[in-house]
Amino acid sequence: MSNAARKYIADYCKKNDLSASAFEHQVGTSKDAIYSFLTGKVTDLKLSTAIKIADALSISLDELVERQEILKKFLPKTGKKLKHNHKLAMEIFSYVNQCAENNKNHEYSFRDIMYATNEIYEYSAENNLNCMDKKFAEWFCKNQMHSLK
Repeated sequence: MSNAARKYIADYCKKNDLSASAFEHQVGTSKDAIYSFLTGKVTDLKLSTAIKIADALSISLDELVERQEILKKFLPKTGKKLKHNHKLAMEIFSYVNQCAENNKNHEYSFRDIMYATNEIYEYSAENNLNCMDKKFAEWFCKNQMHSLK
């Protein structure tokens, strides 16, 4: 998760004279979840927590996690020369995020979502596809995402 998220939270708490504990209560997260994130003890938040924080701050999840910048860093991340296709990356990210939200048996972190996005992106890009390989994406989300925990 980005330092921007920490800054958004810290600025909001300072502006509204809130402690991390009070902000956690306002957001509805578990005790010390935000404090641990702010202090760096925890480097990644659960997706559900990030959504709650973005809602409390009245910003989009994209803004909170600086998704545009993160996608550039994560995709592609192999040594292979893959041309970056932003539209493809966003299509896959949205699909993986939806799969994660639909799977109520697991709580995926943003890092998990990005890992799955990267794997599907690489597969699609290596096969010279301009759109997501839907069969591979379905298979990956069904058979591989559960092993991320």
